[in-house]
Amino acid sequence: MPVLIGLFLVVFITPTAQSSTDVVIVAPVDPSVAVQRIGTAPGNVSEVRAALLPYRIMLTNNTDRDIVGLAVTWTPEGGQPYGVQSESFGSTTKTPVVPARGHAILTPDGFQSVDLIQGRVGMMPPDRPHAALEAAYHVTINVDAVIFDDGLVLGPDKTGLVDSINARAIAIGRVLETVRRATAEGQDITATLRAMMPPPGTDLAILPPDPVTNWIIFYAGELLHIRGERMNTRLAELEKLPAPPTFFRK
Repeated sequence: MPVLIGLFLVVFITPTAQSSTDVVIVAPVDPSVAVQRIGTAPGNVSEVRAALLPYRIMLTNNTDRDIVGLAVTWTPEGGQPYGVQSESFGSTTKTPVVPARGHAILTPDGFQSVDLIQGRVGMMPPDRPHAALEAAYHVTINVDAVIFDDGLVLGPDKTGLVDSINARAIAIGRVLETVRRATAEGQDITATLRAMMPPPGTDLAILPPDPVTNWIIFYAGELLHIRGERMNTRLAELEKLPAPPTFFRK
């Protein structure tokens, strides 16, 4: 049964015929959103999909504002959390993660707007095996962050989605500024971009967990693999990416 703890809704799901796993859903308590478990799928389902059905949930956006950021984690008892994030600031179209008054199915393999898949067969991405989840006797699904287009943030955001969004904007600004300056001074762009990358052979796993640095490496590396007009086109796209709002909490 649902239990209110602080500002979070905890829903306990008893084992089903399809799974012997206890599932707990933890979500922000706020009228802006509603989270519920998805029931058993109709008809025949694959073994992979049947095994993962207990870990699918649906989020409903009860507002007239788009949800532009969402982070969810699936944590098996005693194991490492498996997180999925999606946000709208990496594309010039700023496609919402969950549109106003819309719904999204949240799975360990990604999020999909229900509005896009209604009436269409096979639009959900195929499920992949997740051995740790399938073997667990207890799994917690945590809706860690929900971000609306006005900047409102619900949830603790332990996965750092807000920091990542802000960091990308800073990183892109630094990359663009560096490339513009190098171009104006007649410097070699390839050498300039390589200078923004770690030395060859560096183990990226041991770099400090700095999201700005991580995004600089990502975009400088991307630009290093394209040349000429394609690079100019990509630079123009990066300049047009939507700026994040000022994030806030109630």
